[in-house]
Amino acid sequence: MTVLIVVIIVPIVVFGITAFISSSVSRYDAQTRSLKALYLAQAGIHRAIYNIKSAGAPLPVSNWDANNQIAVTLVAQCSNVYQLKSIGTSVATSNSVSRSVFAQYDSTSNKVQIYMEGDGAGIPAPVCCDDVWWPFTEGSGNTTGTAPFQGTRTGTAPNETLPAWTASGRIGNALSFNQGTATNNYVAVPDSAGLDLTTSGTIMAWIYNTSQVTTEAGIVQKGTLANHSDETYGLNIIRSGQNRRLEFTLYDNTNTANDNTITTGVLTFDTNLSLNTWYHVAGSWSNTAQGMRVYLNGEEKAFNATPRTARTNNAALLIGTRAKNSKTTRFIGTIDEVHVYACQKTALEIKAYYNSTCSPQPGCQT
Repeated sequence: MTVLIVVIIVPIVVFGITAFISSSVSRYDAQTRSLKALYLAQAGIHRAIYNIKSAGAPLPVSNWDANNQIAVTLVAQCSNVYQLKSIGTSVATSNSVSRSVFAQYDSTSNKVQIYMEGDGAGIPAPVCCDDVWWPFTEGSGNTTGTAPFQGTRTGTAPNETLPAWTASGRIGNALSFNQGTATNNYVAVPDSAGLDLTTSGTIMAWIYNTSQVTTEAGIVQKGTLANHSDETYGLNIIRSGQNRRLEFTLYDNTNTANDNTITTGVLTFDTNLSLNTWYHVAGSWSNTAQGMRVYLNGEEKAFNATPRTARTNNAALLIGTRAKNSKTTRFIGTIDEVHVYACQKTALEIKAYYNSTCSPQPGCQT
């Protein structure tokens, strides 16, 4: 009887172990081929960007070897932004795996963002549009960003300390607002056509609060310092009762405020927005059924499907205060990597930016 049990069990155990090893090897092989395909696709995109920067020649199509091919094409261009698509295919025996990788290269700021499309997942391509960007990498001086979107560190009270440069940003350097005895400083970016967004747009930033918001704290908005009656778009933290909420505000052409907010019961400051913690915040809008959207750490937290069109004004873009600029509207803490896009970025793009560990530029993998 014992011999019979052994004869039956041993083959079963051996077969199980063999199947497990075979499955593990197959998964490892698939992962290896997938990574190789991704590497080839990204390498092709970087070569294409180098080609654009160096000579302006047509985008390359390169055959690496008999089993690994890669092609790079320019699929869209808007002003100084190039959108590239690269398909890398890795072949091993009778199996193959392909990756489509999209990249958006901004020739003005010399930076690139990369997005990977999954195997047959049908992820839409990024939206090609111009990006105004304040990475706060300067580390010194009174200005930040590049013309015509160069902002000035500002303090309005007598002997007011300007926003302070800090090396403790989310990615490299950043600006610290209203710390210590400073209570009235911000960055002001002069009005320009590139900031007058109407049919669609996206605002993104990394924020690090060091003090609880008692009334409201402006992150990024476009409007005058006197009041926010002419504000066009803004991203703020607002106190509502005992809770805090992330609020994205858009004023349309009828001068009516359309607030799309993360309210109590969905997301509160006390439970999720801890002090001395980095958070990625974003707000977007469109005059299509995509409406208004609010994101926290790459996840959509609020959505309103009503199409929106923002009005325009002649006011500056303000970073670190709300348009009416009083002691109760200023941000206390650090802000980094501010972006204003002239289109509504996709959820995939916002998630990819949140997951990035470096400032988007050639060589940065998002």
